[in-house]
Amino acid sequence: MTLAATRALFAQVTMLARLPAPANSPTDHLFVGTDQHNYFTLVWNAEKNDIQTARSYQDISDPASREAQTEPRCLIDPSGRFMTLEIYEGVIVVIPIVEPSKKKRPWNAPPQREARQVGELGDPTASRIDELFVRSSAFLHSGSNQPWLALLYEDNQKKVRLRIRELEYTRATSSASADATFKEVQEKKLDGGVFAHELDLGSSHLIPIPAPLGMLFLLSL
Repeated sequence: MTLAATRALFAQVTMLARLPAPANSPTDHLFVGTDQHNYFTLVWNAEKNDIQTARSYQDISDPASREAQTEPRCLIDPSGRFMTLEIYEGVIVVIPIVEPSKKKRPWNAPPQREARQVGELGDPTASRIDELFVRSSAFLHSGSNQPWLALLYEDNQKKVRLRIRELEYTRATSSASADATFKEVQEKKLDGGVFAHELDLGSSHLIPIPAPLGMLFLLSL
């Protein structure tokens, strides 16, 4: 490997995630999050042979919330429709990934200013959950129409448990803002009742296995 380019950041990088190439880009994008609550995507410019910022995003810091005791996390669901950020305890930020529009714009509609391209990140929406100390999280390859998020957490009695939540997301309209809710998946939808049992105190990592197996490995370190 050979160093091709470098950039200095006046912050500590806390999150990295690969985003599939948007419709207007020949290469994948790199999502970057810092401890200063700055979020942006980088792209490789082949013509200039250098890195450039594709898009910067609004500050989603929340002074009223307590920062998570674990490292910040960013996840992309297997369907490629959503990214989640875990920065504060009991809060998951949901960022939709722009999909092709199913509605046709009127021929006389004015052009949208700085319209996001298919594959770029949309506006963030915060959703609250009951689990506070989350050790690990992972999207499952469940085959469901709605993304399933597995949360490995400690309850108020310091017992380690696993909970599966389903993301229900309503996109913003001209009269209402977007809404994101993580509802607990009913046990009847799950194979086995392991999720209701107390887990080993050393349980620390969740590793999803892609379809067709669609399994979830639980590691204890």
